[in-house]
Amino acid sequence: MKKILVAFFGVVLSAMFYAAEAAEPPPPGTTLQLIERLTRLQEGQKALNQRIDSLEKRIDGRIDGLDKRIDDLRQHMDSRIDDLRQDMLARFNLLTWMLGIYITISVATFGAIGRVLWLQERRLSQVEASLAGIREEVGFLRSLVEKLLPPKGSL
Repeated sequence: MKKILVAFFGVVLSAMFYAAEAAEPPPPGTTLQLIERLTRLQEGQKALNQRIDSLEKRIDGRIDGLDKRIDDLRQHMDSRIDDLRQDMLARFNLLTWMLGIYITISVATFGAIGRVLWLQERRLSQVEASLAGIREEVGFLRSLVEKLLPPKGSL
């Protein structure tokens, strides 16, 4: 129990010592110095805030400039792509017309050649038919002449 009382008095005395020390006002010079330091820190912080704000404005201005440049480049590229697309369509239309004309001329040429060949074959078949008739007549006449002529060895 004696130990508990000694410990209790030790705690009470130390609490009083700390309380007396905390109740003492700080020296007047240190409070003014702290206030001056705090005001300087606040001024420095304001200056830093102003500097950060000016940097943000400059960066925002640059970003806006870059956005404008990007938009201008995008519009320029879009117009170039549209021009190329129109040029390609014009060339494709020309190619389509040329291919159509080529096919038309080819079909007309093959048709003309086919007609000429068909007419020639038709005429040839007519000539062959008439020639066959003539051969038959010549053969008949030859047989008549041979019958009418005396034999070779008799004259």
